[in-house]
Amino acid sequence: MYALYIAYSNYLAFSRQWYEFWVVMLTAGLGFAAVTLWRHLVNVPRRFEVWEDEPLLGRHREGHSFPSRHVFSAAIIALAVGWLYPWLGVAVGVLALVLAAVRVIGGVHYLRDVLVGIAFALLVGGIGFWLVPHLFF
Repeated sequence: MYALYIAYSNYLAFSRQWYEFWVVMLTAGLGFAAVTLWRHLVNVPRRFEVWEDEPLLGRHREGHSFPSRHVFSAAIIALAVGWLYPWLGVAVGVLALVLAAVRVIGGVHYLRDVLVGIAFALLVGGIGFWLVPHLFF
């Protein structure tokens, strides 16, 4: 997913689509920073801390579970790609949903963590990829 983001942003830069490049970079970057700050301030324990079970994905650091930053990142990447290439965005969105399921099944997150990660990506993506371009450009 992250390799796709790097390839996509490089494609936009090398094809000199500067407006699209900066919209993608700022929307994803500011959203990622906001999720990181929120997780730090709220500091919800991870599922394996509360249930005292061993996660299938291995132990991650404790706390900072809500919302899932992995799922937010995957979802915002899907929205960024889908902004210019809708069918490719749908395919990446399906991969983001698979990642969300893996994070829950793997014992690292609660369902609410991944759902809020997706919802936050939809909010940030809606503002960055739809509202701002339609209002100001």
